[in-house]
Amino acid sequence: MTIKGFGMGRKIVVATICSLFVVFALIVIQFYYFKYLLRRHRAMLYGLRTQVAPNVVNSTEPPKLGLDPLVIASLPKFAFKLSTQLDHLGEPVECSVCLTTIVEDAVVRLLPDCNHMFHVECIDMWLWSHTTCPICRTVPEPTGLA
Repeated sequence: MTIKGFGMGRKIVVATICSLFVVFALIVIQFYYFKYLLRRHRAMLYGLRTQVAPNVVNSTEPPKLGLDPLVIASLPKFAFKLSTQLDHLGEPVECSVCLTTIVEDAVVRLLPDCNHMFHVECIDMWLWSHTTCPICRTVPEPTGLA
């Protein structure tokens, strides 16, 4: 003999188990989809999916990321004079690459397009791997190259 309503309880248990299985499967699918998107985003971010010409594929030379050394060398550099070169608020100028104050007679480089000033060593290292000013992202134009 069966108890009245016991068949209905069995159906609810089976429906609950099936629903949990479907939810679990959806979570697993969503996890792998987000993992795929993250991997794709990283590949695009680091240029791994860029199309290159067939003759460049076998090149052993890594791609150049920063500015040309001649452009970097053409940017003006000079000894910093504290008395004449305070920023617009009257406070000492800070190198935004190393985050230290630029001291008297330190050799600095001035980016001509945006007039931002940095220690020569700091900005040269930055421009070896980047093509823009670290503050405003302006691309420094070469000066004195012809």
